[in-house]
Amino acid sequence: MVTVLSVLKEENRRWLLAVRHVLHYVLLCIIMIICGNFFGWMSLNFQGIAMMVGAVAVVYLLAFGAYCVTDLKQANEINQKLKEKYRED
Repeated sequence: MVTVLSVLKEENRRWLLAVRHVLHYVLLCIIMIICGNFFGWMSLNFQGIAMMVGAVAVVYLLAFGAYCVTDLKQANEINQKLKEKYRED
């Protein structure tokens, strides 16, 4: 739900996009800390919160990296198709 609400409107400004990513990350951390405490995955002390924030950061960066790789691959495929199309003309 947090992810859906954070990407409802596409923005062209880089700073606003960066603010959205930071806000999304913070909200995910808050939700994971609450759930982690509720389910007994962590304790509410500095070490537990730091570990949860770190775990969310690792997953966030892995997901962002996977998105960048697939986006780059798709862009290369589109560029290749465009080169093939306009080479024939």
